[in-house]
Amino acid sequence: MSNALENFTIVDEGSSVRVALPVGDDIDWIRFSKGFRQEAHVSFISTLSAHLSRVNACVYRNGSQQLYSAGADRNVLCWAPQNDRRRLHLEAESTKKSIVTNDEWSDDD
Repeated sequence: MSNALENFTIVDEGSSVRVALPVGDDIDWIRFSKGFRQEAHVSFISTLSAHLSRVNACVYRNGSQQLYSAGADRNVLCWAPQNDRRRLHLEAESTKKSIVTNDEWSDDD
């Protein structure tokens, strides 16, 4: 069994740090403030749930606000802000259509 502390990701947001921490088949988003000369503040942001079994790893893609997670269910999921999801869905559909319509057969087969 993998240790969650080896598979988390950290996102530096300037005045705070977000951590995506695998917890079983979910991912907990936690924010740590890092104010100068202030007491550190920890706040729970949300729980991301969609994997069918244990989350093995999380990776944050800088500049895109996308979090990728890989689970023991053999799924790699992309987590994105609501306003970015439609664009990602359209790109995925376009890729699927390209794969389906692409002719890779040769006359020799």
